[in-house]
Amino acid sequence: MVAQTADSRVKRLPWCTVSIALLALMVQGDGQLAALATLDREATLSGEWWRLASGHLAHWSAAHLGWDMFGWLIAGSLCECRGPRRFRLAIGIGGPALSIALLLLQPELQLYRGLSGLLAIGLGLWTACWWREGDPVLRTLAVVLGLVFITKIVVEQFSGACLMVSASTIPPVPLAHLLGYGIGLGTGLFARQPARTAHQHSRRQEPKRPTASAASAPLLR
Repeated sequence: MVAQTADSRVKRLPWCTVSIALLALMVQGDGQLAALATLDREATLSGEWWRLASGHLAHWSAAHLGWDMFGWLIAGSLCECRGPRRFRLAIGIGGPALSIALLLLQPELQLYRGLSGLLAIGLGLWTACWWREGDPVLRTLAVVLGLVFITKIVVEQFSGACLMVSASTIPPVPLAHLLGYGIGLGTGLFARQPARTAHQHSRRQEPKRPTASAASAPLLR
């Protein structure tokens, strides 16, 4: 029982969130590696498909990485500890799917870098988590979080500048944030809960054993 509890706690550690953050740091420290990781439209369509996933690890500057990393570690850790399977599914499938959507829906976009798309998936998941609780206060917070994030996307779309990073060399890609938030929200609201394991099911079905006092009590006729 103790071993199973410890194993459950280990599985709920945000190892996926931390691993992605460490990979982003490693990519940022090597210019050639960052160039190979960037979601480059021409290179990707020429067969370098790994860029669909690795583009989220590259960043345009240390400030860009810092802001993305700050939000990613918070949102990712919260979501992964709350629902590790759902979070890892959303990131593992949603990350490449987001890159494909950008290539299809924004043909003028030649280069893309940043964890912000994955961060948006995490925010969408957390919004859905609050909403699914059914508590009026948490549902209100979910609506507020969604409205604040959508407002940020709209402002960046019309201003043509990133709100969090004041650098003209970093092109804002509001579509990535909108798509990421939608992927996270959809996964959180509509993805089925993971099935119970056989051990969990057997424990749930196991009848309660009578206590010593109950067993020794006389039967009432």
